[in-house]
Amino acid sequence: MTNIRRNIISLNGTKFANLKEQGGLGILDLEVQNKCLLSKWLFKLANEDGIWQSLLRNKYLKAKPLGDEGKKPGVSHFWAGLMDVKQEFLSLGSFAIGDGTQVRFWEDTWCGNQPLKLQYPSLFNIVRKKGATVADVMSSVPLNISFRRGLYGERLNYWNELVGRVMNLALRVGRDKFIWGLNKTGVFTVRSMYKHLINNGIIVSQEIWKTKILLKTKIFMWYVKRGVLLTKDNLAKRNWNEASDLQRTLASEINQKRVLLVLDDVWNERRDCWELFHTPLKFSKICQIIITTRSESVARLIQTMPFYHLDCLSFDESCKVACIGEQESGNPTNLTEIGKSIVERCKGLPLAIKTLGSMLRYETDESSWKDSELWDFEQPRNEVLPALELSYKHMPVYLRRCLLSLSLYPKDYRLHEDRVLQFWKMLDLFHCDGSEDECAIGRLYLKELVQRSMLQTDGDSYYGLHDLIYDLACFLAGEEFYRLEGDH
Repeated sequence: MTNIRRNIISLNGTKFANLKEQGGLGILDLEVQNKCLLSKWLFKLANEDGIWQSLLRNKYLKAKPLGDEGKKPGVSHFWAGLMDVKQEFLSLGSFAIGDGTQVRFWEDTWCGNQPLKLQYPSLFNIVRKKGATVADVMSSVPLNISFRRGLYGERLNYWNELVGRVMNLALRVGRDKFIWGLNKTGVFTVRSMYKHLINNGIIVSQEIWKTKILLKTKIFMWYVKRGVLLTKDNLAKRNWNEASDLQRTLASEINQKRVLLVLDDVWNERRDCWELFHTPLKFSKICQIIITTRSESVARLIQTMPFYHLDCLSFDESCKVACIGEQESGNPTNLTEIGKSIVERCKGLPLAIKTLGSMLRYETDESSWKDSELWDFEQPRNEVLPALELSYKHMPVYLRRCLLSLSLYPKDYRLHEDRVLQFWKMLDLFHCDGSEDECAIGRLYLKELVQRSMLQTDGDSYYGLHDLIYDLACFLAGEEFYRLEGDH
């Protein structure tokens, strides 16, 4: 069992630390445990005074609230680790106000169970100083808050409500305290955070563990149920033979049965994994498999019929996804026009349309959307960007650099093959030793980017980036590439 534990923990990408009744193996997740231990240091930094606390505050915070500090190049590994877990730590508690200098008025939780920016999003969207502290805001009467536009209608009602809630707050001498929200004492414990992070809230059948079969067969069935494919190497380490008990167990379960299997977002391009997976499926009466993937290489590897390319949604289809035109009572009549202008920016990408559509439901002021880009809003950054970034992370390093370099071109620019190859050659982005034909290599790069759905082509030596892929490239390029826009 010791060997099995060690092998399971070494596998990446799957969670095993949940309790058995919640679908896991009950093994300690060291990554989650480390996150909890780092959070303990954050709790002490926020609430206690000492030598090391003073050193960290003077070196990194410099009188700023803890929530304002981000991860920067050149900081110590310890501080970088603290910044990695900070947002999740702060989301699990709230502040008790002292002098108000260490608590952000809008972005920290101190008045109610959520930050004020989530309680009053329409006010937060137009406030001038989003990072103001409680001390800054309460320094004068009326409150020291200014907005980019006048308040009227629903916004004015929200403002009066907010003022009524905070005006009676009296600042006092002393440090603001962070109250831990996962127990009654308000004091942080590693156990409470760990239990919260691994608790998925789902009770799973224990049938696998109660069945009287070999333990290694139970573990294989657990893998199958979780959708994890074991490679031949991992099976060999567990002493499985090619005609093993696990293959026979799965084959017997589906023997002479009709099976419909849907595999979503497949990335694995190894043929041996696919052969291992479908061997027991041959015992079914009929087995139909539907697979979605962003990689054409995966589609060609496993296809038994021509694969189908999904295009972006049309404008009318996009409006239906965003529920544009299905106005609820009480919404202003210009909601449809506002929605159409927003849907147009998404260029047919369903995830972005769905995310922005849900935001539109609560924000109907056209001026709040008119000049905004997609990444100006927190919800698209948290929901759309990680989904697009997944495609980026599955690319080899040399392809990533090539994609990021395209952020130097203007948006919607038609990229001619020859000019892109010259551009990449000038930036020395070709992954070769100099003896190979760089133009041929560059064309292979372009072809692979198309196959990975990162580039679009009209088949006539011209290429283009979807607006959101372009925004992703600009977002990830960071300080590596910088482009100035102007008339000259």
